[in-house]
Amino acid sequence: MVWDQLEDLLSDAGVGVRTYNQFANVCMDQARSDPNNALPYFLLGVVAERFADAYYEYPLSITISEKRRISLKTWVQNFSEISKSQSNDKYVLTNSFVSQELSDW
Repeated sequence: MVWDQLEDLLSDAGVGVRTYNQFANVCMDQARSDPNNALPYFLLGVVAERFADAYYEYPLSITISEKRRISLKTWVQNFSEISKSQSNDKYVLTNSFVSQELSDW
């Protein structure tokens, strides 16, 4: 699965917890199969899994789900654009992602 397929998954799936679990599983599988981009895939997977876990036994509102979906789609698009780069830009973007996510914890 590649970046555009991850974006499609977020666009086409529902807004429930299962969507984020599925997204996390796909990201983790991709992290294993694409060593050049393992870190971004892994981090996206961890964030999606953490989000799904937070709402496992609690109601997930459409508003909160949409906000997370938009955020993940934006990061998928950003990582997609930089994924073939060999420059330090890949690491700068990854650090930005981690920094933003940590501020939400």
